[in-house]
Amino acid sequence: MKIKYRKYFSFLVILMIMASGCATYHVRQGNRLFNSLAYTDAIVEYQKALVKKDIPEADIKLAECYRLTNNSQQAEDAYAKVVQLKECEPVHKLRYAQLLMRDQKYDRAKTWFDNYLKDQPNDNKARMLRSSCDSIESFKKDSSVYTINTSAVNSGQTNFSPQYYKDGVVFVSDRTSGAKGAVKTYHWTGQPFLDLYFAKMDKDGGLNNPEIVKGEVNGLYHDGPCAFIGDSVMYLTRNNYIRKRLKKGEQDFVNLKLYKSVRKDSLWGKPEEFAYNSNDYSIGHPT
Repeated sequence: MKIKYRKYFSFLVILMIMASGCATYHVRQGNRLFNSLAYTDAIVEYQKALVKKDIPEADIKLAECYRLTNNSQQAEDAYAKVVQLKECEPVHKLRYAQLLMRDQKYDRAKTWFDNYLKDQPNDNKARMLRSSCDSIESFKKDSSVYTINTSAVNSGQTNFSPQYYKDGVVFVSDRTSGAKGAVKTYHWTGQPFLDLYFAKMDKDGGLNNPEIVKGEVNGLYHDGPCAFIGDSVMYLTRNNYIRKRLKKGEQDFVNLKLYKSVRKDSLWGKPEEFAYNSNDYSIGHPT
């Protein structure tokens, strides 16, 4: 009986060692992806690690991945666990407070702003955010004067930076419908790269049936936001790349550049670089 017990115990120990090693492997893989800004892929690795073993580093990095990919609820839940860890740092308390504030949980947000400010009493930005939790209701006093309706172009993807153009609006989106050619995925978000789309406006001001802007302004990577001079000149933001190769700046990030495109007939021409662009820092978002 004792021999059988020893064998069973030894087998359990071996399984635990294997699980621990496997978990460590997934953390290493997650860290590699995290450092490459491939946050959606890193999430998968950290989840695999945490199924096998409680690893504070994986908990913290997973929470960050959710925050950086705008998965607000998952980030809030993950940070609720992180702030209870002995490895918790002041910045984790701040980010948890900001997530709670974003979700309109102002009383809980105040508690965590207070916890953070005990550690970092000279952070005036955090103190102002804490104060905003008390005054938020005053910001809503005139809300009954306005009616806000969701645009028909919204269908589950990112849509932002609208610009009036002719009889409609040009905006930025990471949708796949109407995309140009094969869809490339942005590993930070797990979604397609941003492109410029045009939607005509109906008589009531609604937007319908967006189509990708025609011509050469939508490339392989991020394109937009944009601004117009008249009907035939567009300035737009793009990732910095030559041919198909992205160029990184001195801080190892792909920077943004401004470009000018001229419309001929119904097509936008090849974008030309703005004179004051730099390879070392971003210039973008014309208006």
